[in-house]
Amino acid sequence: MRRGTIAFVAVVVSLGIASAGTADAQSYPAKPVRLIVGFTPGTTVDILGRLLGQKLEEAWGQRIVVENMPGASSTIAAAAVARAPADGYTMMFASTAFIVSQSLYKQLPYDGSRDFEPVTLVALVPNVMVVHPTLPVKDIRGLIALAKARPGELNYAHSGLGSASHLNTELFKAMAKVDIVPIPYKSSAQALTDVMSGEVLLNYPSLAAALPHIHSGRVKALAVSGAKRSRALSQVPAMAEYLPGYEASGWYGVVVPARTPRQLVSRLNQDIVRLINAPDLREKMSRQGAEVVGSSAEEFSQYMREGREKWERLIRQLNIPIR
Repeated sequence: MRRGTIAFVAVVVSLGIASAGTADAQSYPAKPVRLIVGFTPGTTVDILGRLLGQKLEEAWGQRIVVENMPGASSTIAAAAVARAPADGYTMMFASTAFIVSQSLYKQLPYDGSRDFEPVTLVALVPNVMVVHPTLPVKDIRGLIALAKARPGELNYAHSGLGSASHLNTELFKAMAKVDIVPIPYKSSAQALTDVMSGEVLLNYPSLAAALPHIHSGRVKALAVSGAKRSRALSQVPAMAEYLPGYEASGWYGVVVPARTPRQLVSRLNQDIVRLINAPDLREKMSRQGAEVVGSSAEEFSQYMREGREKWERLIRQLNIPIR
């Protein structure tokens, strides 16, 4: 075959692939879509994922099937998405655990950087540091002073090595240069419950989980983990107001299998960003302590990359066992 003919065929094939991708994006979705969640029903990621799924269902006129695949810090769910066809009919509503797990496990059945296409960062939900109401501190400054006066005597509850409540508190300890003893729990709910009962002094749960107990006075909120204050709890300072540079918000976003056509990823991004910025969905997410974002795919990719590097450094610094 002559060189000119080869070049012509290559152009025709590439145009055919591009036009097929455009056609797929225009006709999408033509059947139900799976939205995979890596945690149990009732968790913040599950609640926000179902809120988004409901709006997508209304907008697309197709059923959105939310599937919970809990286990191993969402790696079971991520593996299922990585193996799925790259046709837009399987999406993952991912959370911070999606990137943290890549530093906690020696061998994963997927490559976190290569096997997924980022779609958009949906929302940020800070954690909030809470203490038992009887602890004689009014703010983070007081907590740091107390911890330095009583090194190794204070304790905190966390829901497992590598969990948000664990890493966020360890980041606080490292930046504040204090010694507070960790006590592991099997569930975040039990960890928070034992702070309310006085069994342990401190916990760093998600804002959504802690809000009812903060309002009832069963725990005292000292700081939220974001770089700025949360609209849902505006009277409580951000940790960065005491420790400049501290930022540890939980994030939630959508990823799809790698090789999903670019036009389809763009269509998903546009639809999801439009829907999460609608006043009704923003309000529903805000009730869960979420700050709606809505980013480009490129911005989300960079955000995950920077987060992965940040948590990997901390995990190495703390010598957390790699599983």
